[in-house]
Amino acid sequence: MAVHTERRGQEELLDLPAAIEVPNFSNEAEEADFWATHDTSLLWDQGEDVTNSPPPNLRRRPPGTVSTARKRPPNGRMDLLSIRLPADMIDGVKAVAARQQRPYQALIRSWIGERLAQERGKDGARSEASGSGIDRTEARSS
Repeated sequence: MAVHTERRGQEELLDLPAAIEVPNFSNEAEEADFWATHDTSLLWDQGEDVTNSPPPNLRRRPPGTVSTARKRPPNGRMDLLSIRLPADMIDGVKAVAARQQRPYQALIRSWIGERLAQERGKDGARSEASGSGIDRTEARSS
């Protein structure tokens, strides 16, 4: 396949192969060398179209059920919170998330949101003025 390009005001004719064959690599360094010297755009049409082909292990929600994932707040703002957790706890959360086929951070947000809703339901004395979502009675006792 010939491609016309313009370089510094001169027209140049490049001879590009119609397609390239990807070899089987014996190690990662060999693969890195290959991709560093080959144009991947030539492989674009060789790829499998997976647009409407979900993975075979994808579990779907039963019909008529709604997602329990926490949605982004109406104002679109979410704050970053950094906490330290034991590695085995994180591994456990990731395992549950993998079974549910959802991101583990979304699962943690759902769990926190569910528990917060339970706690709010127990007291019923939530402060709307602060907008923090924390009961004033709990904040004083902490």
